[in-house]
Amino acid sequence: MPEGEPRRRRAFRGVNDAYVNGLEQQLAYGWQEFDALRAEEERLRTEELRLGQTLEAADRRLSEERRDREAAQRSLSVARQEFARSLAKAHGERDLLDRELRECQTALRVARDEKIRAEARFASLRTGLDERVGWVHRVPDALAELARIAAGTPDPHDRCERLEQAIFAAIGPRLLTGVQIGPAAQPHMAQQTQTDTTGSPVCTTTQLRDRAVICHWSPRLYGEQDAVAIVEQLSWAALRALAGFDQARLRESRGIVTQLGDETSLRRHLALRERLGEPFAHVTINVSEGSAGKCRALFGEIAWNAGFAEAGATLEEIARRHGGQAYQVGPVRFAIVIDHDREEQARAEATKRLTAGELDFELGATD
Repeated sequence: MPEGEPRRRRAFRGVNDAYVNGLEQQLAYGWQEFDALRAEEERLRTEELRLGQTLEAADRRLSEERRDREAAQRSLSVARQEFARSLAKAHGERDLLDRELRECQTALRVARDEKIRAEARFASLRTGLDERVGWVHRVPDALAELARIAAGTPDPHDRCERLEQAIFAAIGPRLLTGVQIGPAAQPHMAQQTQTDTTGSPVCTTTQLRDRAVICHWSPRLYGEQDAVAIVEQLSWAALRALAGFDQARLRESRGIVTQLGDETSLRRHLALRERLGEPFAHVTINVSEGSAGKCRALFGEIAWNAGFAEAGATLEEIARRHGGQAYQVGPVRFAIVIDHDREEQARAEATKRLTAGELDFELGATD
């Protein structure tokens, strides 16, 4: 074997051994790296597992929180709805209480006003009661004064003034504030009592022909219908007395100044209508004996004559308007002859106008 070959082998073996040692070192280092990587992998897997568990726990908590939030939202929605219902109910109760409060306040004001009116009514009734005690003496005195005036005071102005004083004295100054006798302001009105919103009388106007008696009442009088009726009767008596004086000045030889035809004239009229063949209606009108006697007793013969003459003039006017004529056929009896087709209108007008006075009339059947 050549001498140099072992040396090369040894050198090659040394190189090979060095290379093998390097490889072994590298392999050992690689295994160390591999073991480190495996350890890191295990650590990462463990960390991943831990993170997964943490994530799952977080997901569970998040789901639970989401469920809790949804439950809280549902509870909040229910609470809001309940609050809205409670608020609406509270508003409704408040409105109801407000209405009840307003109603109570209104009722309180009404009660206060009613109390004031009741106190005024009580005071008025006390006043009226006190006055009624005096009527027992004053009203007969007033009627006696009316009779004395009707007996003949020559001065017309003095008659009106005395009649005003008699009516005022009979009713009393606590119920009346004034009495006036003068010309009538409204035609075709017999009697009227004006009242205020509470029903208390304010003014009583009684009219006969062109003359009227106006009585002014004290304010806030209640329950004075009796006083109003007495004032109306006294006013009628005064007007009848004055009308009696007016008619007395025009009196002719006849006892009752009606200026109407008598029963003979009536028979001639009926005979003429029958001969000419004209259809007619013959209606009799009687003054009741009780009404006539009462008028004479209360107001005197002159006032009775005036009332009876006024009725005759009214019937004459109605008869002429309906194509006929009126007659006086007895001391307390009239008759009218009118066209047959206008009987209903004439009866209605006569009933309306004759019942406005103090005398009571009875319309008989058609003859």
